[in-house]
Amino acid sequence: MQFRKIMIPFDGSEHSKNALDVALGLAGEVADAEIHVVGVVTIAPIEATAPLQGFWNAAPMVLSGYAGQDKAVDEALTKTEQQLVEVVRPLIEGSKCQVVVGAVAYSSPADGIIDYAERHECDLIIMGRRGLGKLRGMLGSVSSGVLANTDIPVLTVK
Repeated sequence: MQFRKIMIPFDGSEHSKNALDVALGLAGEVADAEIHVVGVVTIAPIEATAPLQGFWNAAPMVLSGYAGQDKAVDEALTKTEQQLVEVVRPLIEGSKCQVVVGAVAYSSPADGIIDYAERHECDLIIMGRRGLGKLRGMLGSVSSGVLANTDIPVLTVK
């Protein structure tokens, strides 16, 4: 089986660098193959904790559309993509395949990875077993979440 579109969720950890190396070994010499190196920017609702008038006293309120939110997310995505390009460029030298570097904003890293892979019709996800986040058991929580919630083949590497 030849994999033509491989996604690498990349957080800068050694495991994610190893995942990129494995992807290059599988597809780096295939000119029409694509490797998608993707950073996930985690976004979360902002809560107002100041007491409000009336019966809502001290109840948190989700501010999903406050002025500046879209700009802040766009800036975070641009910064993440720039950092990825700087880190990835020396790692992909000499590969013949197309390497796409990007970033997505999502409330859950695992959901962001799965959504990106599905939207771009990736046929394989190669990811580090453990990233820079918290660890859960033998696999990181993000890799566990991806494995549990996608039908796309997932290869985890150390």
